[in-house]
Amino acid sequence: MSWQTATDPDGDAVTYSVYLDTNTNPSTLLRSGISAESFVPTTLLKQNTVYYWKVVAADAKGIKTVSGIFKFTTLATPASLPVRITRKNASNALLGLNTITYDNQKRIESSRFVDKDMGTTSTYSYENEKITRLIEYDDTTRPSEKYVFYYNAEGMVKEEFFLNNTLTYIYQWYHRPDGGKERRCKYFNSGDLVETWYYRLSAIGNVERVVKDNVNAALEDEEYTYSGFDNKQRAVSSHVNYVIHNILMETQGTGITVPNNPTTFIRKQLGTGNLLANQKMEYTYNTKGQVTQTKIFQANTGTLVYTDIIEYQDF
Repeated sequence: MSWQTATDPDGDAVTYSVYLDTNTNPSTLLRSGISAESFVPTTLLKQNTVYYWKVVAADAKGIKTVSGIFKFTTLATPASLPVRITRKNASNALLGLNTITYDNQKRIESSRFVDKDMGTTSTYSYENEKITRLIEYDDTTRPSEKYVFYYNAEGMVKEEFFLNNTLTYIYQWYHRPDGGKERRCKYFNSGDLVETWYYRLSAIGNVERVVKDNVNAALEDEEYTYSGFDNKQRAVSSHVNYVIHNILMETQGTGITVPNNPTTFIRKQLGTGNLLANQKMEYTYNTKGQVTQTKIFQANTGTLVYTDIIEYQDF
């Protein structure tokens, strides 16, 4: 901050006091007795915030002159986004690697996943209230997959699933009066119902219970339950990805936020009660409250199953 020199008609020496805060008429004194015509604040300022400041000049007799009020805006916090997820087993051997890139609007542009069995590349494109995800396999004998997601002011509307560029399934989303959601999957050609997903959400949007109801009686219905949510930012490798596409939780406007991380996850078959997964998660966070490491344990034995390590980059 700098200002013009104040002159005293009696020739007295002039000193300056600087006031700065977020009020339009700042009243917080930063420094007094300044003899120079500039000052660099050492107070830690909030990022992406408008600050107002003024200078009061005083002579030896205590006669004061107040400047006009000036303002500036501090720089926004750089977006810190996940760019690499490394998965290791309990013996610290590599299980898989996922690398993520972003476009100039800080939206996911591509995701490259490789493990010992396969490699896939997902690319994303965005239009007004529409997201397209194309999945291609390193094994060229496998058909490509494509999801097209549609949403509006009410949230998610539908998904289209293409197998080798052929529209195969349509998922319709419904918003329940109790705040929950339904997702109904139908064959595109016949219109026959395949399955319905029921979602129960907390007041702030965390997924608590999901039921997958299969039309085919030969297939077991399944239940997914999540509990013990923390109050930190949801990790990109969350267990919630089993029941909701991650890109939907990453995109404003879909109405699906899922802000936090569960510490317990149970998946079971509803008919037989057969337990498919019973896991506990332990998280490590950085100073921004982002998950940098997730350890997944078998809930009944405490055995470590695998660890996800998440690396971030500022954009």
